Amino acid sequence: MIPILLALLTLVPASQQASDLTTVVRTTLERCVSAPDEVVSDGFDVADADRARPFRNEHACGLAAEGWTGDQGAMVAAARAAVGANGPDWTGSVRELRVTERGPALWTQLEQVEGWAPASLLIIEPPPSERGSVEVHFDPAGL
Repeated sequence: MIPILLALLTLVPASQQASDLTTVVRTTLERCVSAPDEVVSDGFDVADADRARPFRNEHACGLAAEGWTGDQGAMVAAARAAVGANGPDWTGSVRELRVTERGPALWTQLEQVEGWAPASLLIIEPPPSERGSVEVHFDPAGL
């Protein structure tokens, strides 16, 4: 009886878990770079935050999410890697603590040094271990 139950369980597909926000940020920004005219879908669930809401307008693309607990920089590293903002041709602040009307937040604000219309990346996130909102804006070069 038990072997039959185990055999049946192997036939049941495992439920897919929602991606974490860092993964969603990376894939969203990779899509911004590789398919800038692609339509962005509605919001979707993420494993470690409230619903993520991607966006695209005439100047930028990115996403926003609420209820994410700040990390030690993995999300910023993933975002920078997705848009190629790791080299010496990018300058600005990385995870700078600023206090706004919503409270403390870490700001990463980078701009490409070269080019007639440089690309820019803005990430606003809660400090490590604090729960809050996330905003990621990528403005590709030339738009």
